[in-house]
Amino acid sequence: MLNNIVLHQKGHRVLVKGRSDKESVPVESGDEQTEIEREVLRTSITVLNLRTGVFEVIDQGSGPPARPEHDAA
Repeated sequence: MLNNIVLHQKGHRVLVKGRSDKESVPVESGDEQTEIEREVLRTSITVLNLRTGVFEVIDQGSGPPARPEHDAA
């Protein structure tokens, strides 16, 4: 895991901080009376350049989750 780790490469140093949040997202159902939600994990990584003090945030994204594969019957 790279959480709270200082990485060194060719004289560059960065501090890495990672985070995951669980979120419920609506899923279409074939029935108007039924509401379905699926829990998804959203991952975010923040990198601090220790020389310049510049932050870079890398998010998984906030769009809808990829459609899950269905098992063949």
